[in-house]
Amino acid sequence: MNPNQLATYILLLAAGALAAEDRTYTAGGSSTEGCTDRVSLRFIQSNLQRSKLATTELLVEAERRKITVALVQEPYIENIGELRRYPGCRVVQKTAPRRGPVKAAIIILNSDVDVEEDQTLNGENVAAAVIKAGNCRIGVVSVYFEGDMPIGPERNDARGVDLCDFLDSEGLHILNEVNTPTFEVYRGDRLLKSMVDVTECSSALLDRAEGWQVVRDVTSSDHNAVTFAVRVEGRSNPRPLSGTRIYNTAKARWSEFGTAMAAALNERTLTVEMVKSVSSCDQLDEVVETYTECIQQSCDAAIPRCAHQEAAHPKCGPQQAGVRGRRYVQAREVYERAVAKAQTTSWKRFCSAQYRESLWDGIYRVIRETGKNREDVLLKTDLGQVLGPDQSATLLAETFFPDDRVDTDDPYHTEVRRQTDGSSQPPEASGNLPGVNPPFTGAEIRFALKAFHLRKAPGIDGFTSDICQAAIFRDLGLFLAMANKCLELGYFPRAWKVATIKVIPKPGKEDYARPKSYRPIGLLPVLGKTVERMLVGRLQWHLMPKLQATQYGFTPQRGTEDALYDLMTYIYKELNLKKIILMVSLEIEGAFDNAWWSALETQLRAQNCPVNLHGMVRGYLWDREVVVRYAGGECRKGTSKGCIQGSIVGPTFAT
Repeated sequence: MNPNQLATYILLLAAGALAAEDRTYTAGGSSTEGCTDRVSLRFIQSNLQRSKLATTELLVEAERRKITVALVQEPYIENIGELRRYPGCRVVQKTAPRRGPVKAAIIILNSDVDVEEDQTLNGENVAAAVIKAGNCRIGVVSVYFEGDMPIGPERNDARGVDLCDFLDSEGLHILNEVNTPTFEVYRGDRLLKSMVDVTECSSALLDRAEGWQVVRDVTSSDHNAVTFAVRVEGRSNPRPLSGTRIYNTAKARWSEFGTAMAAALNERTLTVEMVKSVSSCDQLDEVVETYTECIQQSCDAAIPRCAHQEAAHPKCGPQQAGVRGRRYVQAREVYERAVAKAQTTSWKRFCSAQYRESLWDGIYRVIRETGKNREDVLLKTDLGQVLGPDQSATLLAETFFPDDRVDTDDPYHTEVRRQTDGSSQPPEASGNLPGVNPPFTGAEIRFALKAFHLRKAPGIDGFTSDICQAAIFRDLGLFLAMANKCLELGYFPRAWKVATIKVIPKPGKEDYARPKSYRPIGLLPVLGKTVERMLVGRLQWHLMPKLQATQYGFTPQRGTEDALYDLMTYIYKELNLKKIILMVSLEIEGAFDNAWWSALETQLRAQNCPVNLHGMVRGYLWDREVVVRYAGGECRKGTSKGCIQGSIVGPTFAT
């Protein structure tokens, strides 16, 4: 989206004062013929005067009135210079770097509304976005004008004339009605009022905008709120899920799930004997796909799906209204003191409460809630070009998961690649690869499942660990047969090699329009991670005794504390001997992203890894796929090197 593109959309402009802005955009037309299913989007517009109380009141009232979009000026920005992210909301505003604090923002309160934003259009006093609802694309702009002056229907000044000229030249129409002022405040015994807040729209939107009105009892700001609705064509489809959680297991009926699982397995004649008869990798993929269908059918029968999370805002008490003059000022002071007292009381109650959760559990819970629904900023190329949602997802995928390039190989790398032949086929036993490792056991499955936290995000199939446990323990022998067939064939099923990438912003970055400002975390299917954990246990049994004694990272029962203890012991020893100590610290950038599969296989050969474990590792590495979802866009990409951050085997392979 760029200024020229914005001109192709019907335009809605909300301004916090009657003034002209140097940076303007024209609005084109859009036909409304053929509208058969009309839905209204509800808007609210308000200047919040930097008040925390008024900002909270607006969010509470917006939730009550089912508001879709809030166009705000002078929101509460705390000490961070921008409107903070509330759970369930998406905020469009100027991100860092900025010349000053944010004074205009757009708040999206409905997660089903798709939004496109371009940071090149946003400024400290301007927030712009394109809202896609149904078949309509509406350009929405929130503007705060510095140094506003009271201007109403009874008088004009030069700035008001300039604004009217601007509206005429751009084909914009004022929606305001002159009956009720948008600004009212008592100064002593005088009531000051003005039409300082203005709403305009393009001609194509004029016949769709309806119900424009000033509402006095929304916030404690001196500016009254404005509400209106816009009719759109067709209903919006739900936005593609950025997460992977599908089922609400807190309301699961587990006995019904077990019955449905048994019926689904019987219906598809999926038995231990059938799995043991599998003789090819393709057949094993079909078995895993069938098993997944059985679990999905059981979930649909016994577990409700997760509903879209509605906006959750802090609760607030009722507002005093309808007072005049000094009584108004006194009542407002009483109300603000009551709100402050209620907040203090609530905080003291939280600090003194004794719950089952520890201090850190509460802190982490608050952090999780605060970080929810942070908006995705469209990325930029090195040349400054702003990308669309799909292009942004593609850039992230190419940055996080670069391809293994043969043209950069030197003779050593060429020879290593030749020895491993770059094939996904399982290796054959030889002098360097001893015989097969024994089959997995039920105890290994139980141990692997026990290690998973019930609240961890699932993979692309949506099966959380409690769902997988219920399915596996319904017929433990069946899943054990599938795991052992993977070991026998030296193969890892394709369905378990698809990772959904959760993009996590790195804290403290100045520009979140760059891919390096994010960290990719892979969400893999729990069924596959169960087999991964069993594989890692076997690999560690063979490889750990052969590793260096000074290997601390990703090693069982060893960690940072051990490394620091040994380091300090050595330093004190050398200091006592009056020796000079030199320490060199190295950081390997992108160790997970650039792990070379051919080198990994070479190490397995050098350590005499059993042939079936080696084959299973090779099957795990090859033909992998990542799904990157970002800003409503999606990119699927095959990987040829690296380890997924969030996988079970990743730390062991990186070691």
